[in-house]
Amino acid sequence: MLLPLASSLVATSTQAQQLRFVRSTTDFEIVWIDQEQQRQSIAFELAGYPKQLSQFSAYKTENLNNFLLRELRKSPAAASNQQQQVTLTIKNNRLNYSIQAKDNQEVSQIYSELRALENDLFQQYLDINYWKVETSVSGSAIILPDYQRLISDSSPFMQSIGTAIVDKFPKTQNGVVTRDIVEFVLNFVQNIPYEHLSPVQRGAGYLSPIQTLRNNLGDCDSKSALMASIMRYVFPRLGIRMIYTKDHALLAFTLAAVGEDETINEDGRQLVLAEPTGPAALDFGQLAASTRSQIESGAYVSISIP
Repeated sequence: MLLPLASSLVATSTQAQQLRFVRSTTDFEIVWIDQEQQRQSIAFELAGYPKQLSQFSAYKTENLNNFLLRELRKSPAAASNQQQQVTLTIKNNRLNYSIQAKDNQEVSQIYSELRALENDLFQQYLDINYWKVETSVSGSAIILPDYQRLISDSSPFMQSIGTAIVDKFPKTQNGVVTRDIVEFVLNFVQNIPYEHLSPVQRGAGYLSPIQTLRNNLGDCDSKSALMASIMRYVFPRLGIRMIYTKDHALLAFTLAAVGEDETINEDGRQLVLAEPTGPAALDFGQLAASTRSQIESGAYVSISIP
């Protein structure tokens, strides 16, 4: 579905209030009160998605090491024979190599081959499980959910909910009004109950867009990714960025700012900010005070959503 972009203004903010959530296998119905105190409802289907998008799991070094150990042992370089003895073990949560060969040069060669393979397998493990090495706000390397792939891969399965949302808005000469739909999706996501989940309940602080809809809960990064997935389906050409600070996540869209909209500039383009987290039903372009201070100080990282 490809919709043209336009703008209009929607304002005011209240507290998010979901009235009804019904899930029957793949069929969903959600009822809530919007920011203008009007009753809203939406019915949609969520089906056909791959297992990996509905069972996002925590990044654990233990699981990584077990994967590396299993795969490395399949390599010819790790095979023991008359010329070499190779032992792979996990000790103190680290993968260790014990290599015996005819000389130091041979040992070094085997070690280099195993290390190169380990690096390739590490990246493979991240890709399979939707993790990615990113740069934190402080500049250090951290492992985060691969928001870009999770959102992109989840977006096709937002067809039913995306279509149901678009059908609520009258068509104009230039197509539907983009800002009105952004406001609607924003308020819909804000009304999904907020819960700061423990690592036991989610993937080290994250639920995928599919999980967030199915479980009817999420926090800042989970709900931001869900909104981005829906918007990416409805507006394939709309510029979207995931913004994350030290302890929060939100979104930014390449729509024209209106009135006192709060914005950022990325790559020479102005983007309007949105807070999907809830329970405060902040309008599109409005930020919580705590978020505003971090954005204004530049203490955030911006990730483009393809």
